Amino acid sequence: MRSFFHIMKIGPGAFRLILALIVVGFHLSRYVFIGNAAVYAFFILSGYWVSKMYEEKYISVKRGIGIYLVSRMWRIYPIYWLALGCSMLINYALYGSRYWDKIATYHTLEQVHFGLSNFTLLGYCQTTPKFLSPAWSLDIEMQFYLLLPLMIYCIRRVNIRWLLLVSVVLMVCALSYYGRMYRSILKYLPYFLIGIAMAKGMRFDFVRAKVSLWILLAVLGLHFVMPVLYQETVLSKFSMYNVHLNYVLPLIILPYIQHNINIQSKGNDMMYGALSYIVYLFHWVLIIPYLYYYGELSQLQKLPYTVIYLLLLTFISILIYIFFDKKNEKRRKAWVSFVIR
Repeated sequence: MRSFFHIMKIGPGAFRLILALIVVGFHLSRYVFIGNAAVYAFFILSGYWVSKMYEEKYISVKRGIGIYLVSRMWRIYPIYWLALGCSMLINYALYGSRYWDKIATYHTLEQVHFGLSNFTLLGYCQTTPKFLSPAWSLDIEMQFYLLLPLMIYCIRRVNIRWLLLVSVVLMVCALSYYGRMYRSILKYLPYFLIGIAMAKGMRFDFVRAKVSLWILLAVLGLHFVMPVLYQETVLSKFSMYNVHLNYVLPLIILPYIQHNINIQSKGNDMMYGALSYIVYLFHWVLIIPYLYYYGELSQLQKLPYTVIYLLLLTFISILIYIFFDKKNEKRRKAWVSFVIR
């Protein structure tokens, strides 16, 4: 028990890395059925950190919106493009031109959309095939980055509680209508607004942070011991019940999220935060050959290959962080410091 609640002391970077590893587990094992909930928790954290950064660093600066958007794109695109390129090469090596043959059947506008959405991420949720499946959430993130200045402007004039209510209505409409609206930020807007509300000082500590974790554990435990829930989650991770369960789970731990964002990053915590993004994207690059060679094996038979996969993912992620991402971040931060002086 004491070791479990050591999570109460981990920094924001380590928490994001844990969320990324939950997504990895979701794609590796049927027993991890909360991968989407981890992504939605990422959206809450993004709402908090990005809105806080925007108001503290960019809002009062001349051409601040432009600088903010360039900085966000600089943060997102290099790792994404690297992961996308690696994924395309591995797909071609294993599956030949299967995906490209499908793309060749699209009409011109569809091909233009495919190219632009893969390059810019905007519209990636509507793109198929997806060479880098987890990047759907980056499309939602990019939409949030573009909307944030307008959202901050509205929050200064309208009580954020009303905006939260409106966002929930829009979310329900998006969930009810399976079209472009369903594949847009409208489906996830409440999570970002909750994060912004936290940055504005709104409290979500309806229970103590520890208690919210216990509640989460109890809810997850029920889905393993109750046959009807086990059928709808572990045995059917993509059932409508499990889809809606994942919408609710991040809300249960809002008190813990609020506790975590107030912990100061120390030591390697910032590195863990950077690694979370690399792990989130590159686990899919490695999962392509993993599933190609070992996807038909049972969970027990796959165990040694899963261990090798995780070790390789860790090694590659650290290499990318040291030799690529760390240097890229240093240049980005230096440029931001220069232009906002």
